[in-house]
Amino acid sequence: MIKILAILLISTYLYSNTPTQIEKLILKQQQDIAKLEYEITQVKEQMLILYERHNQIKPKFSIIRQSDALKKIPSNSKLKKLKPSTFKLIHDANIVNLSGVAKRQFNKNEVFTSTSARDGFIKISGRFENSKWISVKQDLYVSAKACKKR
Repeated sequence: MIKILAILLISTYLYSNTPTQIEKLILKQQQDIAKLEYEITQVKEQMLILYERHNQIKPKFSIIRQSDALKKIPSNSKLKKLKPSTFKLIHDANIVNLSGVAKRQFNKNEVFTSTSARDGFIKISGRFENSKWISVKQDLYVSAKACKKR
């Protein structure tokens, strides 16, 4: 009888402590899971913000291969002043620097402004993006055959 009583006391003691320890473990795991879910949510929000920023600053033109370069524009040729004008591309065209190295590509119907030209090339002084005029600081040129005045 004493053995049975001892077994009952021990089992009661173990039974009363075990659920508490298990409950603590389960609670800790639930807290860890909640913490990880919160961190995942924060990362997703940051990724969404970066994605939106990327789409806002994404340029309309794309970088093209160096092998698509045109002939070098003679730098000793005189830069002719033009009346400030707006031009529209009649087909896709490479945008080159004075060395003739293609820097970008503008698509058909792309609109830009110019105040000067040189040896069959028009110097780009500005371009339009989202209905806003943006000044072009670099010496970039497009073939005069690829565009027309608007």
